[in-house]
Amino acid sequence: GGWCARRASRAEGAPVEVPPASFGQMSRTGPAGQIAHIDLGTDVADWVDTVVLVDVDGVLNVGAREDKGTAPLLLNTANCEHAFRLLREGVKEPKAAADYATRRSVERLVSIWNRGVPEEGEKTYAGFMCQAPCMISPVLVDRLVRILRLAGGRRAAVLSSSWRKPSHARRVRELEAAVSMRLGESFAFHAATPSQEEHCAADRLRCIGNFIETLGASRSRRKPTQEARLRVLILEDFFISAPQDWPTVGCWID
Repeated sequence: GGWCARRASRAEGAPVEVPPASFGQMSRTGPAGQIAHIDLGTDVADWVDTVVLVDVDGVLNVGAREDKGTAPLLLNTANCEHAFRLLREGVKEPKAAADYATRRSVERLVSIWNRGVPEEGEKTYAGFMCQAPCMISPVLVDRLVRILRLAGGRRAAVLSSSWRKPSHARRVRELEAAVSMRLGESFAFHAATPSQEEHCAADRLRCIGNFIETLGASRSRRKPTQEARLRVLILEDFFISAPQDWPTVGCWID
């Protein structure tokens, strides 16, 4: 069998078989647009004092990427089982581009599986694996729920991920259902950042900044200065990049 395609999800049925040289990949593309049930309304600005912006790929799941510009490989049960099966059978020595790609994919996933997480004691990244065909890690969703509880009752959860595009609506509903189950109450994202083309960390940062600016301005018109203070928490991998790798965005970043 081949690798489970990254686009498969529980709501879409069984994993799709793709050519052996390809692993399931984290999707960062899709038609422009915004999920219909997510909208920034004035009611959010009226009562919220804490905003939690949530990315999904790289935050609620784990991807392995070695080269810039290449799509990450999703650390899930289907991809890892396939990688270890190829390892047991003996991965071909690279004689063609497809063989080389397959070998590199196997090495990358096995490496991330075995890699320790210093902050987690003896745990490795295997502990954060998704159970295919689901594309979110139960452990990382649990941690998101803990953050939402700590944020208090006047929080607003805002989706900043590429999952806010209409093509990922079913995945968003699955994520909301998983959070609801763990939170013990109905959960849905209050809003999403505006849908726009994003190709790098600077694009995502600019989009988030514009959203917060708009929300802040709306709050300031309705509340005195003291009451208008807003706490913002951003859970984001910024396209698997570090701040020192970001191009200039026209402002200073500490």
